[in-house]
Amino acid sequence: MRNLTTSTEEALFCPICSDVYRNPVILSCDHNFCHDCLWTFWKDGQTSACPLCKRRSSKTIPPFDFTLKTECDAVLLARASAAESELTCSTHSEKLGFFCLDDRQLVCGVCTDSGAHAEHQVRLVDEAGQELRAQLHDSLQSLKKKLRLLRRVKGSCDETAAHVKVQAGSALRRIQEEFRRLHRFLDEEEEARLVSLREEEEQKSRLMKEKIAALSRDISALSDIIKTTEEQLKAHNALFLQGYKETAERVRQPPADDPELASGTLIDVYSLYLILKLVKSQTTLINSCSCLFYFLFSWESQINTSL
Repeated sequence: MRNLTTSTEEALFCPICSDVYRNPVILSCDHNFCHDCLWTFWKDGQTSACPLCKRRSSKTIPPFDFTLKTECDAVLLARASAAESELTCSTHSEKLGFFCLDDRQLVCGVCTDSGAHAEHQVRLVDEAGQELRAQLHDSLQSLKKKLRLLRRVKGSCDETAAHVKVQAGSALRRIQEEFRRLHRFLDEEEEARLVSLREEEEQKSRLMKEKIAALSRDISALSDIIKTTEEQLKAHNALFLQGYKETAERVRQPPADDPELASGTLIDVYSLYLILKLVKSQTTLINSCSCLFYFLFSWESQINTSL
């Protein structure tokens, strides 16, 4: 530590605040600074280097220089005593040795005896200083208590805010996964229904083509018989009778059963509508489950928050 047996008051000035050191600390480079000044400098500059020589400190918590502190405290005390001795009454030019409790100001002996403060409650400076210092100390403790409460509540709010983010992230992943499953289910159902519809369309179309082809053949054969018979009816009697037997046999042949549109030849749209209605009802159920999931999640969040 530095020996300051012959130091002047200027040698006791902090290089940062340019005033007498208050709670001086010493760095490994032997430079001194006020404790608060150094910490503010390090915090603002985000560095632990010496403000003078820029050498990085080997200690994150520099030690106090108690020898320097003793000298600085003596200078500060001398300053306070000198300032106190210079305090005189502007009215009577007397030393301000008393304190008026009513007006909360320093007064001299003349003020207390015959002046404006003669009827007021007054105390000696030392006595009033101790009394009011104690009162202010109590008020300060109350403020510190409130500050601790505010910090504790803020800490709880910070934890709650962090927990809300965690909850939101978890809920987001769960919701996305559930809706991915829902979309996958709907896509699979849509593809299955479309495949079934295409297969049924192909089957019904093939059956109708076969039916149409058979009907076309029957129409062609029957048209030939009708045409031949009509021509035979127009012939002379001899020619008519000559071909009558063959023509009559062809006309009297048992006709095919009257054609009918077979059942089941159309696409079963009603069944498709029933399936779509079922899918819609499942979607409604899923939406209800989603609402229930949201309710349970909110309820769980409230419980976790209260705990």
